[in-house]
Amino acid sequence: MLTQHIYWNLDAFQDGVNDILGHHLQVDSSKVIAVDGIAIPTGPFIQVEGTPFDYRKEQKIGARWNDTINLCGPGCQGYDNAWVYDNIESNKIGTSLWSDVSGIRVDISTDQPAVQVYTSFWLNTTRKAVHGGPSLTYGRWSAVAIEQEGYIDAINTPEWGVDQICESIPFDVIIAVGRITHDTIDYPGKDFEWSSTYKFSVTNEED
Repeated sequence: MLTQHIYWNLDAFQDGVNDILGHHLQVDSSKVIAVDGIAIPTGPFIQVEGTPFDYRKEQKIGARWNDTINLCGPGCQGYDNAWVYDNIESNKIGTSLWSDVSGIRVDISTDQPAVQVYTSFWLNTTRKAVHGGPSLTYGRWSAVAIEQEGYIDAINTPEWGVDQICESIPFDVIIAVGRITHDTIDYPGKDFEWSSTYKFSVTNEED
């Protein structure tokens, strides 16, 4: 399973905004994957209705912030969770993120069945100069990663019935007894494909 790990802060740390708690988030999903204290799936799904995971209708990321304590691990506040999409999102919007401060909006479509949302609780690295560095750091909740992906750890959760075995790309392996090429090894599965589209727009304009 492959994904990407882009961090988003649509305000770019301008106008005194240093976190993403005021960003609006919407996810076309009614369930998240249940995980243990070290983010390993336990098998069940959590229905989002009535929980801090419910972003089927737009909510600010920080709208239910006090309810997110321990959601991303013991002592962690925020999200590091995988939402399973309700629909095939290739031709529709699966996830949206926007800011009232900058007016920037991004809508994401994907051929992947799930999305990981991580609100950067453990992030701690020096900022780029354009963002106020190097004296300042990217810290907790300063950005959000939105990762289009397959079911996390599905290969070790057979009860889901999700096939994540894909064919290997051609390669050569050198071993002590000689040379083995991909032509002599049969890898079952299918080709891996990953496609996501990011569409940017402006939600408000200055007069």
